[in-house]
Amino acid sequence: MSRIRVPLAALSLASVSALLLAGCSQSTDASKSGDDTAASASAATGKKPAPFSKGAVKVALVRQSGAGDYFEQWGNGAKAQAKALGIDLTVYDAQADNAKQATDLSSAINSGAQAIIVDHGFPRRSSPRSTRP
Repeated sequence: MSRIRVPLAALSLASVSALLLAGCSQSTDASKSGDDTAASASAATGKKPAPFSKGAVKVALVRQSGAGDYFEQWGNGAKAQAKALGIDLTVYDAQADNAKQATDLSSAINSGAQAIIVDHGFPRRSSPRSTRP
């Protein structure tokens, strides 16, 4: 893996994890409005770090399953976060087929993505492909 892919993968994973944590929390304060969140997101200005400073970053999201409320919300949140960060996100959904997820992982590797996020799945199925340089 190149020197850029490891930090980018870590950054992508951290972003998606933060999104998951934010999506799972619920506010009980009825006086809060959604305007605060929009203001916070738009206030994030300044010089972008590499590789984001060079335009859209290509990231592949290889999912074992995208079905069900949780996974649909997770996927929609990942897409929204990717859009907000200027990430060109390609989503592969194996639809609970382990062999398809392994094929999707190979496709993601061959696509030239700068980072790959593997969502769920089974390590024995994906490890030969994920350890490939």
